[in-house]
Amino acid sequence: MMVKSNFYILIFFIIFQSSYCQTKLLQFEHLTTESGLPRNQVHSLIQDNVGYIWTGTGDGLSRYDGYRFKTFNNITSNLSGKHIISIYEDKKLALWVATNKGFSKFNRSTEDFENFTLNSNLLSDGNFLHATKILEDSNNQFWIGSKKGLFKFNRETKKTNKNWSNHPLKKGLDE
Repeated sequence: MMVKSNFYILIFFIIFQSSYCQTKLLQFEHLTTESGLPRNQVHSLIQDNVGYIWTGTGDGLSRYDGYRFKTFNNITSNLSGKHIISIYEDKKLALWVATNKGFSKFNRSTEDFENFTLNSNLLSDGNFLHATKILEDSNNQFWIGSKKGLFKFNRETKKTNKNWSNHPLKKGLDE
C-alpha cells in the first residue's frame, strides 16, 4: 500500500512540475514618447506581414521593430501630412496611410511615400480633404473614406474618381 501511495505522489509531482514549466508569463511593455513614439496618443495601429508594428499619431507614422521606433512625417520624409488617421496593408502587402492631406503608399525598399489626393482636395477655406479610412473589397477595388464621402481609387491610373457618398460600403468606412 505504501508503494502505491508513493507512486501517486510521484505522478502528482511529475504532472505539477511539467505543467508549471510549460506556463509562459506574458510581459507587456508600455511604449511612450520616452521610448521613441512621436506622441503618446495613437490613432491607428497595425502589425504588418513582416512583423513590424506601425502606429499612426498626430506627429507621423512610426515603425516599431521590437527595439526602437523609426518615424516618418512631413519633416523627416516626403509623407504628405503628419497627422496619421488610418493605416492599411492591402492584399498585395503594400502599406497605405490615410493622412490629413490625402493618402500615401509606403515604398518599403526606398522608405519613401507616393502621395495621393482626393478629388476636390482643396476645400473653399484652403484646407485639404483628408482621408479617414482605406479599405479593399473582395473584388480588389480600393476605397478611400473621407468626411465628404467615399472615393474609389484606381491603382493603375492612380486617380480617385467619383464621390460614392451613398454607397453601402461607406457605413464601414465611417466607423
